[in-house]
Amino acid sequence: MVFSNIIFFPILFLLCSIFSIHSTAQTQTLGFRCTNTTTCNSLVDYRLPNTTSISSILKLFGVKNLRSFLAANNLPITTPQTQTFPASQILKIPFPCFCRNGVGISDHRPIYTVLPEDGLDHIAADVFSNIVTYPQIQSVNNISDPNNILDGQKLWIPLPCSCDEVDGETVVHYGYMVAVGNTASEIALQFNTTESTLLYLNGMNSSLDLIDDTIIDVPLMPCSRVFLLNSLKEKDLVLEFFVKFIKGKGWKILTERKGGEGKYNFFFAHLWYKLQNNSSDYPLIVPNGTYTLTANNCVQCECNAANSRILECKPSTIILPQGQTCPSMQCVGSDFNLGATTFDSNCKHSRCSYAGYTNRTIFTTVTHESTCPSSPSGKLS
Repeated sequence: MVFSNIIFFPILFLLCSIFSIHSTAQTQTLGFRCTNTTTCNSLVDYRLPNTTSISSILKLFGVKNLRSFLAANNLPITTPQTQTFPASQILKIPFPCFCRNGVGISDHRPIYTVLPEDGLDHIAADVFSNIVTYPQIQSVNNISDPNNILDGQKLWIPLPCSCDEVDGETVVHYGYMVAVGNTASEIALQFNTTESTLLYLNGMNSSLDLIDDTIIDVPLMPCSRVFLLNSLKEKDLVLEFFVKFIKGKGWKILTERKGGEGKYNFFFAHLWYKLQNNSSDYPLIVPNGTYTLTANNCVQCECNAANSRILECKPSTIILPQGQTCPSMQCVGSDFNLGATTFDSNCKHSRCSYAGYTNRTIFTTVTHESTCPSSPSGKLS
């Protein structure tokens, strides 16, 4: 009898431990870390479970604007809803995000209607390709028994997101699906962030914490319009010279140290031009690898981080309904239009850049950009 108890209790303890581990693995927190109280736009990867049309994707995720989906995936604006994509292709889903209780989740969308024979695990894993887990769906829908859902029941699917700034900068939080063999350093390099930032945002210690086919938070830096790029010998000179001039005028200075050759170390001052504060689309945030339509679909702005994060805007090719026309996009004091570039020298050029819109007016400004080599003297080139 004593021998029996000696065997029984360790086995009972082991069984309890197994069930405890299983329970912990299934109890996953909602969304990404988010302390901001505002709403924002976000993106998340979706791996197609089978050959699927754009119209089916829009319906599943409750995306009402075809063009926002095309823009998020950098697809031609003329792509029809009937366009299909093969199974296992990954596409980005745009959606609104909001924060509550320190985490960000999609703002009460998408809504999924339960079909006969559906189960929460099937909905999470097979329909939504593990973007969420079934305990997360169970939690936001206040379902007491995950094995007891009804045909026709409406379920809110809580997509992970965040609206927080990263290192003091506005970003678009992108739910990236981890590929087999991914490392944190590879992902960071691909999306122009740092490994330490990536690990911090996701509460990870190293790449060993990455799990294939799960969603992690990747901050996408948006593009801006660079007005000036020069090397200066002293950071203080940049701040002293420019701060009074630009304060309150929609400009921002970013400085970053670069190692020069020989004995010189230079600071590079980036003056970023923002939209006018009274613009209807202020602030315009376009993450890398996407575009957006603005100014009542008259303007298309694209972001390519490989191009020094310069936001490139041009007239869109969209035909407006009922014979409407777009306002003038000619840069004030020049003879060229939005998106056009004139070369002042081999390494300096001027661009007609987008500056926002109100009512029937599109604002433009001439920006001056330089790729000239840095001057060792530290003077503005």
